[in-house]
Amino acid sequence: MAEQRFIDPLCRDTGFMIVAAFRYCIGRHSYAPSLCCDWLRGHWRLLAEQDRRTIHREIGMHLDDLHRQGDPGTIPGWDIDRQTWERMAEWIGAFREPDLNREEADRHG
Repeated sequence: MAEQRFIDPLCRDTGFMIVAAFRYCIGRHSYAPSLCCDWLRGHWRLLAEQDRRTIHREIGMHLDDLHRQGDPGTIPGWDIDRQTWERMAEWIGAFREPDLNREEADRHG
């Protein structure tokens, strides 16, 4: 019988590896940002809440840095990467909205 292998997203080591891969991708100007965002969207519900918060926060920090620095113009694909992370941040915000509304309703009975 073949050994079954799977990723346990709640395992601390898995969370570390996911966040490390994300951090690698967020600074790249290649296909890595879109590949990372696609993977994250497909697995988002499986990730530990702490890892989701870290990723969301760090995307925001990255975008703040990009906006503060302005358009570098000399880096090919810079604008595409920025748009990729902006769309991901918006998607996370929309994804979290129903959860936040449910939490608020639970607190108020």
